[in-house]
Amino acid sequence: FTYAGAPGTYNLNLGAGAGIWYQKNGWSVSANYVSANGDSGSPQVGGVIGNAGGGIGTAASQQTGTLQVGYAASNWGAAVAYNYSDGVGPASGTPFAVLAGLGAFADTVNSFGLSAYWQPSTSGWVPSISAGWGINGYSEANTAFNFDGVQSQSWYVGLQWADAFIKGNALGMAVGQPTFVSGNGNNNFSPQDGNYAWEWWYKFQVTDNISVTPAIYYLSNPLGQGSFVANQTSGGSGAALTNFGGIIKTTFKF
Repeated sequence: FTYAGAPGTYNLNLGAGAGIWYQKNGWSVSANYVSANGDSGSPQVGGVIGNAGGGIGTAASQQTGTLQVGYAASNWGAAVAYNYSDGVGPASGTPFAVLAGLGAFADTVNSFGLSAYWQPSTSGWVPSISAGWGINGYSEANTAFNFDGVQSQSWYVGLQWADAFIKGNALGMAVGQPTFVSGNGNNNFSPQDGNYAWEWWYKFQVTDNISVTPAIYYLSNPLGQGSFVANQTSGGSGAALTNFGGIIKTTFKF
């Protein structure tokens, strides 16, 4: 729920790089390039999953390039983004979706994300709404795994009520699908990678600088297709793994 519904587009790749940002009259345009192996002066490719080489703009860079165009008005906004990655796929999602983006399986990943939000002018029963969707297309790197044409998707919808019950507090919920393989490309299998995530939370604003936020969450099938494979391998029926839990977050601002 923290990647605008598109973890593949808003990639968490870190390393050497550069970025530019321009803003005027509510519009903003930004672009960046990151090379995870930019600190290495040996640009050869090595290893099956990891790269022994590096450099900037090479086959071993593990590089990403992102472009975003957005617009923000007084109470709403929207953004569209594109990401090109080489050896660095979605940072989160099912194991199958993350594995497909590794350099040993998919040569490159092209990702597209669309997100928007709206909030009422005054707090009340009508919540603010945010939503996002992302899609990723994988190109083949290793014919033994045949990931050419595979697609994955993700999305979320979030609601937040400001001043819920007590002024300064907030109530929120979100539902969506973490990145999951949605298309098999040229493979002869039908992916069973779909999964859902739900979250409810309430923020207590204890003081101006301290807030406490308890939350509960439910994951319907966090391992995606891997859950069915693992279950069947161990002699089970292939039923999906589920997960329910809670957290308490305390935030200090200075």
